[in-house]
Order: sequence, then C-alpha cells, then structure tokens
Amino acid sequence: MKPLLNRPEYPFGTRLLVDLINAGELPMIAEADIEPQYGYVGRLLYADGTVRFFRNSNKGINNHGASSICLDKGYTKYFLRRLGYNVPDGRTILTSTYAALIDTNLSQYGEHHYDTPDGLLEAATSIGYPCVIKP
Repeated sequence: MKPLLNRPEYPFGTRLLVDLINAGELPMIAEADIEPQYGYVGRLLYADGTVRFFRNSNKGINNHGASSICLDKGYTKYFLRRLGYNVPDGRTILTSTYAALIDTNLSQYGEHHYDTPDGLLEAATSIGYPCVIKP
C-alpha cells in the first residue's frame, strides 16, 4: 500500500491511524482510503476482505461509522465516487454556524476552503441549471 497522506489538521485518531499504517504496524489493513480534505472519515479494507467505514473517533469497530457517514450526503458521495459509482457533480454547502465551528480548528492550518450559504448562488451557477438543492 502506498503511504497515506497525513495532515496536521486531521483529527488525532486519524493521524494516529495513518502513522500506524504508514509504519507497517497494522498489517491486517490491506487498504485505507481517508477523505483527504478533513481526514474525518475513511474506509478500511482488511486483509480478510472485511470493509469498515469510520467517522471521527469511531474507527470501524462496529457499523456505526458506516451508518453515520450515510447520514452525510457529502461524505456518502465522496465514497460512492471513489468506489466507482456514478454520482452527480455538486458541492457540499456548510451552514455558517458549522463552518465557523470547524474554522476554529482548521484555520490554524491554513484551511479555509468550505462553501457556506453566502456562496450558494455562485455554487449553483458553477454547477449549472437545473440545480437541485437538498437539505
């Protein structure tokens, strides 16, 4: 497996997992796919063929990580696309409150790229019309 990207703004649990995988300390994990922008969710393929999804500190010990990811359209779309499914183009718009919350952590690493409702018209224009907006 090629070395995984590990960014300082990733949650501690994700950074630890990536460090262990990159060091060869978790040989039971055959493949890992971690969402690159935030490092908050990921998919682990174990050597025995088992697949686990994780979200934040839940590293796939049970299926709560997978069901939690399915509740988020942006994360679900990321993994469906990575697994070869056709998904429509689009962008994830964060509420202004949530963007401000995550910005308190991510801004210290220079990460400020998230769409908020202020940019909704620009996002719709860049995608093209007709454009569907889902809550």
